[in-house]
Amino acid sequence: MKYTIYYFTGTGNTERAAGLLRAQLEEAGHTVGLQRIGPDTIPPSTAADECMVIAFPVYSWAPPKIVKQFIRRIPRGRNRGSTAAVLAVDGGGGYQAAAHACRMVSRRGYRVFLSARAGYADNWRQMMNPPDEENAAALNTEGDRAVQAFARSLLGGEPSHYRISRINTVWSWSIGLLFAAVGRRVLAAFFIADESCTSCGLCQRTCPVQAIRMVPAGSDAVIETAGMGTDGADTAADGKTRKRNAAEKKPAEKNAAAGSPRLLPEWGGSCESCNRCINICPVQAVNTSIFRMVAGVVMIAFFILLLLRTFNAAVLPMIPPGLPGLSLFVFLTKAVLILAAHHSAAVLMNPFCRAVGKIPGMRKIMVKSFNKNFRQYLAPGFRPR
Repeated sequence: MKYTIYYFTGTGNTERAAGLLRAQLEEAGHTVGLQRIGPDTIPPSTAADECMVIAFPVYSWAPPKIVKQFIRRIPRGRNRGSTAAVLAVDGGGGYQAAAHACRMVSRRGYRVFLSARAGYADNWRQMMNPPDEENAAALNTEGDRAVQAFARSLLGGEPSHYRISRINTVWSWSIGLLFAAVGRRVLAAFFIADESCTSCGLCQRTCPVQAIRMVPAGSDAVIETAGMGTDGADTAADGKTRKRNAAEKKPAEKNAAAGSPRLLPEWGGSCESCNRCINICPVQAVNTSIFRMVAGVVMIAFFILLLLRTFNAAVLPMIPPGLPGLSLFVFLTKAVLILAAHHSAAVLMNPFCRAVGKIPGMRKIMVKSFNKNFRQYLAPGFRPR
């Protein structure tokens, strides 16, 4: 049988799992294709003798939005009789993520006979300190064992599904839905590159969903060339320097030499909150801005109060009292307005902070963070492309 593994990865855990799964299937004599899921990946129709495997990291107990978009692009009705399996990779509990993906794939005409979760080291450096090397290695070993068990079940062909209680399904599905709608965008608005950023553009180039762009910094942003001589030479570990030509210079140096504004990363609304950027930065310049967090909370509170007061003052008086379903209508409308408030804050955060950053001295306040000294985590051997 032929297997095709489609996967999305942020910091490499899912890529590690997909590679291990591929190796075991090939060892058993099967043909295996491996395809990373990107913003424009279009899945082909699957033959009856082919099995599709979808592997993904779990974000807020749900599949990433990019994975759900990929599943929705699967041609409906052309895969009758084709089989599929789902592997959810998490850093502390998959909950309803695997079942969510199974339901979506089933609606595309597949017979999803297998689902499982594999727990690896957590990468959420934006809010939590990742585990140290020893603990990460232990967690990854457990994750590898789970993938190996998944591979054996896949080869055996016997139906098996990862299940949780109904109440855990309800609350984790709800949080996953809210995270995909607004949560990931709000978290993206909290990222900032501090003064140690060299404008190398690594975060932008390796972003798996192309959510990062380089924009001019505020008025008091100064390039700190840590590990770099004033003449543009690299300082090696042994203290020796190597002169570089113009083609080798980093973007920051080129901008400075040309008198152009310094460029810093800015995160857009398509961010998955995968935490690759914050874990891959070579100088740990990408962190969580305390200023942006506080500003975001204030913005959200302001928009919630504005929208709810406007609704209560301008809309409710126009609705006849005693109208059937009025209570449900009011509840649902207010819920939508609260979501709209979160979305509005996320959309306006970047232009607001860009404007504030132009005020002399403000960037020094905006770059203050609580996670500057947190550990970074990438799966062993992971090389983002």
